[in-house]
Amino acid sequence: MCCSIRAAVFYLSSIHIYFAITQLVLILPQAANSFGENTSVSVLAIVFALFFFSAGFMVFRGADEESHTLIRTGAFLLALIIVARFALLYFDLIMVEKIKLPEASFLYAYGTTVPVIFTCILYIFYLAILFCYHNELTHLENQAQCDSPINFQSPRHLRQSQAGSDSIIP
Repeated sequence: MCCSIRAAVFYLSSIHIYFAITQLVLILPQAANSFGENTSVSVLAIVFALFFFSAGFMVFRGADEESHTLIRTGAFLLALIIVARFALLYFDLIMVEKIKLPEASFLYAYGTTVPVIFTCILYIFYLAILFCYHNELTHLENQAQCDSPINFQSPRHLRQSQAGSDSIIP
């Protein structure tokens, strides 16, 4: 099961990185052109795009190294970005009349409801896959630690520690 989840994480994180690079390429010229008028919105869009890219890169690298720390950090960063984006979208701070960011045109491409719901479902699915893979890696790591001969405690050693150090077990 871990191999199929790992393949799903690789696939979804590569799509994540592709969209992050595309978003950076589309945002940078527009943010640079409107930097004087809407500095805070431009900086916020660039910061979101950079964090979005780094979250995808952390997840991809974590799947490559099978590191649950990188996957957990990337998933947490992604969840933080998603919550901040949808909070800004909810309060209409992304949709400024003077500047049209690619984020806004992506979210409102086919109306106001369907793309936002689809995006939420996609992110929930992505985070659920990351959660399952993180739990699988943690379980495999714990199992490997228990099976290693260094951490192995024989039943006799366990009985001695439970009975006390001064008792002798035949």
